[in-house]
Amino acid sequence: MRNLTWILPGICTLFSIQIQAQEFVHRIDPPHWWTEMEDKHLQLLLYGKDLEDVQVHLHHHHGVHLKDVIPTENPDLLIVNVDVAHHIHGAHEFTIEIKKGEEKQEINYELKARNQQRPLGFNSSDYIYLITPDRFANGDPGNDSFENMREKISDRSDDYGRHGGDLKGIADHLDYIAGLGMTSVWINPVQENDQPEASYHGYAITDSYKIDPRLGTNEEYSKLSELCHEKGIKMIMDVIPNHFGSNHPLALNPPFKKWLNKERAYNETNHLKESSMDPYASQRDKKQFKDGWFVKTMPDMNGRDPLFAKYYTQNTIWWIEEADLDGLRIDTYPYQNRLFLRDWARALLEEYPDLFMFGESWVNSPGVQAYFMGSSGTDKNFDRYVQSAMDFPLCFALNEMITEVPSWDNGSPKVYRTMAQDYLYRNPELLVGFVDNHDMGRYYGTAKGNFDKFQMGIVLMSTLNRIPCLYYGTEILMKETDGHGKIREDFPGGWSDDPVNKFDIQNLDSMERRGFDLVAGLANFRKEHPEIFKGKMVQFGPKNGLYVYSRFSKTEEIMVMANASNDSTTIDLDLYKERFQGFVEYQELLSGEKNSFGSNLRLEPWGTRVFYFRREY
Repeated sequence: MRNLTWILPGICTLFSIQIQAQEFVHRIDPPHWWTEMEDKHLQLLLYGKDLEDVQVHLHHHHGVHLKDVIPTENPDLLIVNVDVAHHIHGAHEFTIEIKKGEEKQEINYELKARNQQRPLGFNSSDYIYLITPDRFANGDPGNDSFENMREKISDRSDDYGRHGGDLKGIADHLDYIAGLGMTSVWINPVQENDQPEASYHGYAITDSYKIDPRLGTNEEYSKLSELCHEKGIKMIMDVIPNHFGSNHPLALNPPFKKWLNKERAYNETNHLKESSMDPYASQRDKKQFKDGWFVKTMPDMNGRDPLFAKYYTQNTIWWIEEADLDGLRIDTYPYQNRLFLRDWARALLEEYPDLFMFGESWVNSPGVQAYFMGSSGTDKNFDRYVQSAMDFPLCFALNEMITEVPSWDNGSPKVYRTMAQDYLYRNPELLVGFVDNHDMGRYYGTAKGNFDKFQMGIVLMSTLNRIPCLYYGTEILMKETDGHGKIREDFPGGWSDDPVNKFDIQNLDSMERRGFDLVAGLANFRKEHPEIFKGKMVQFGPKNGLYVYSRFSKTEEIMVMANASNDSTTIDLDLYKERFQGFVEYQELLSGEKNSFGSNLRLEPWGTRVFYFRREY
């Protein structure tokens, strides 16, 4: 008998293996687990060779029991279910014996002591910063490319290629993010995407338990979370329960064919999210939406299968525990089976009651969006256990506000009507508001370089009854609108050979500095006055493009006035006196000036003003 020590590349778990003549198993998912978890059932997926008739035994621990062994349709994969007793505390290990005839292999599986860090929770005073890591900053040029990966080079001239940004680049600029006033970071997916091309975005995962080496390591990801928490920044992981990358081992050779939604030929989803609640929807449309693939390189996974559901649920829990995560953004949320998503989210909240989850539901109307929020929206009899969604209807309204010809029906009235439909939600203040993201043209570009229009959108996003989310670089007026590869621009100064470093705000030109100061001023005001943004909202019906609303607590209030029109306007303050309550002095947030109200105010075309009041009792 000979001993060997084996380490999974890129995964920070050590297995001590004894083999006699043959190694049957070379990998286990999850690579380790923890004691004191609420769910005592642990499903282990063993990867190896010719596992169809091996015998499995557990040794050396009285608190871990073999529940059953499930052969799969793939002879190189085996599922082993164990129970970890609730009375076990601290770190332990148990031995898995794999035996075939006279040959055997012993694997010492680690149970770590559960981390005492728990998700910090989110509320409507938070502000999220969205980062595409490959395009943000290159902190470690040594990990830009790997010969053993399918996409072998880093090329910043290729809009759809790898550019070299990584986790260290984010860690190196946390002071910039904190100074901007952000309270959390949402990073596009960071797990391995070993695809031949155009997977820099991260949404084609090929290893569920490994950080892409071009971004860093598992240890660096956990360290980034630790550094974020030290600076008062929460950590959000982008998760994808709907699909894998086409080169994921479980997509190439799944344990069961039914783990994939796959017909005889590739069949793309019809993207008809409305078919989920449409009372007139055909069965064909419903099936194609749910079971069709997002794109050919992203195989659609079958959440109806309980073994896949357990695999994915454990994987999500593993990352939350491993990296002390505070929140999850759920990609392509409407596309996956809703019963699976409900049970998945419920299992996560049983382990982490303060975990914040928000789904991507790219829809046009609040009514459709509210359906996908389950009992937090309009589907009152179905609790999805997900608190929030990305508010696409509001995003579209904020974009149309600055691009449409203003009229009684277009422009700011669309924002008003979108907010008026908040009666559809149990907690509308937890919806995530935004003006652009990694899949959309930059807002400053949409505004065609008109700073007044840009400012109006940023002010509304930052002060309406939502959790605002800023896409990296929007604060310095990045403006690309032409295609995904370009809108995910490199942040100037994130690479050592960049001609200018715009992480140093002293290097911003005058307009970029206006953009930065606008965002930082609003975001830091939110941090300093959280009770305003946890408080109530009153909006007034738009007139001639003028949109007015208030946010207030018992002691503080802001009033926002936005003139979304091509004409200047004189504001009759008597129309809004129900919110002034006799106050005549105010401070303007955008200018910092303190002043007294006269009988009227004047707003220039596309002018925005934010007034702050404080009550004394």
